[in-house]
Amino acid sequence: TLPESEQESMRERASQLQLAINRTMADVQRLGKVAQEETRRVDREIVRFTLTPIIDEMQAKYADYPAVIAYLDHVETDLVGNLEILKPRDPALALVGPQMVDEDRFLRYRVNYLVDNTTCEYAPVVFEENPTYYNLFGRIDYGARMGTLITDHTMIKGGAIHEANGGFLVLQAHDLLTSPFSWQTLKRTLRTVELRIENMGEKYSPLPTSTLRPKPIPINTKIVMIGTPETLRLLQAFDEDFSRYFKVIAYFDTTMERTPENLTKYAFFIAARCR
Repeated sequence: TLPESEQESMRERASQLQLAINRTMADVQRLGKVAQEETRRVDREIVRFTLTPIIDEMQAKYADYPAVIAYLDHVETDLVGNLEILKPRDPALALVGPQMVDEDRFLRYRVNYLVDNTTCEYAPVVFEENPTYYNLFGRIDYGARMGTLITDHTMIKGGAIHEANGGFLVLQAHDLLTSPFSWQTLKRTLRTVELRIENMGEKYSPLPTSTLRPKPIPINTKIVMIGTPETLRLLQAFDEDFSRYFKVIAYFDTTMERTPENLTKYAFFIAARCR
């Protein structure tokens, strides 16, 4: 009911006000971004100030291992770039589920060691009585969460060859040859001089699956196979790779001379078993 001139004046003032509001909102957003960036910059400086002495100390400790030095650099850079995991979580998010929010913020930085030979004084000698595929070459475990199978690098498990790396692995020939995939995989490992950790199902599946792909590990392991002469002859006759990888053959004699000395040793052996 207002006069047209007054309505036009109000529309013009409203337009000017809306323009001012838009400009102000744009300034607020710009200042908000600047404030957020400044906050992140301060957070990064605080994290670097805290992390640098720790990282420097560890790098000095492992100065002889360039791969460890590079890894620690990556850890520092990644922590600075993912500051959110260092901040307290909102308790309200705990309603999502007991295992969803605080699962393990620092899982990506955990070190999963496959072998611990710190107590070895000499080259390790490993006797594997059950040379199955996984016992020899390791595996990648999975865990169930929310109806889905998941895995991460801490679920990578080593095998007997990892434990014997730099030393000797003793296997029973019959057990090795009758274990599915073990013999063929062992020959391929000896040929490439590196060990790959791959689950059997994924390795021989016709369809590709999404899983971890650990880097191959260089190996320097001597394999000792114990078996009967018949097993030896069969391998020499029907497996052309056997003589290539197993060049040293040692026979255990089945007879001995009947001398007083040997009779005494034999009697000692029987007496020890009886006791």
